[in-house]
Amino acid sequence: MNVAIPMSSGRFAGCIKDADRLVIYRVNRQSKAVCTINIVRTNDPACLSCNDLLKKFSVNEVILQKSHCEKCLHEFDDQINLITTNATGYPEQIVTRYLYHPEQFDQLEVTCTAG
Repeated sequence: MNVAIPMSSGRFAGCIKDADRLVIYRVNRQSKAVCTINIVRTNDPACLSCNDLLKKFSVNEVILQKSHCEKCLHEFDDQINLITTNATGYPEQIVTRYLYHPEQFDQLEVTCTAG
């Protein structure tokens, strides 16, 4: 399962086409492991369109950010879908925190690296 979160620099993405970056997670529902995280800059003129990117990465679900979270955590629902994320700092920093501080996300087992 691939889940895409539109990320914007300095503001929340109102819809997918407004996002400056697209953070794509691959989640294994059985092992609850996040196996791949790709950060795609959607404002690059050489970049594919968002629709093409979603097809390329076989994204099952796009989740829009709707509010600012108090803590820098990713939150998952009971189906291990990523439901919200905090955009404080750049997406790269958030992903780094996610990968290298798994104690913050004890409901998941991080078994793979970003790529």
